[in-house]
Amino acid sequence: MTQIFSPKGRIQTLERMTAREFDMLIIGGGITGAGLARDAALRGLKVALVEKEDFGFGTSSRSAKLVHGGVRYLVNGNVHMVKESARERKILKTIAPHLVHGSAIHDLIRYGHEDPIWLENLSKNTPAIKGEVRLAVEEEMAQSLIDFMDRRSARFLFGNDHCLEAAKTAAEIMGQFLGWDEAEIERQINDYADHVERHRIS
Repeated sequence: MTQIFSPKGRIQTLERMTAREFDMLIIGGGITGAGLARDAALRGLKVALVEKEDFGFGTSSRSAKLVHGGVRYLVNGNVHMVKESARERKILKTIAPHLVHGSAIHDLIRYGHEDPIWLENLSKNTPAIKGEVRLAVEEEMAQSLIDFMDRRSARFLFGNDHCLEAAKTAAEIMGQFLGWDEAEIERQINDYADHVERHRIS
């Protein structure tokens, strides 16, 4: 069975939408669009939401999209924030259990048990590991090299040139999962190189 939130499932969903009528069409799947869609659906409206990139791209693009317990705030002694995060996570797990899963680190560890190669760095000078590419494609609907490198590997933290090196490995891995041929892999790398040049940090 095709998962709804997968590349193939997305295409099938868009095809099904053309055969239906909706009361409301929301363009943009960021936090505002998602909130509007939910509210309208709870009011009984038939709602369609479309997003040209990944859900939460645009204004939410720098969010980790994690439903966490807030433990990281303990470092700064912010116990109130930890309690609030844990409470909100519990509520969300009740009303939307399909959105609350274990941490991505669990998936990466599982990949490593399957084959240690997934725990290898994308390149010698980058902290991102190969398993992160697989996770982005399988669980987060990453569809392009730019999407992965910009939003999932914090490329600006370890320099443009080093990222270009890592991008080649990432493109090859993405190609395995998304069915890219050599020409598409090369196109993705070139597009990313152009993107880096346009946003180069001096």
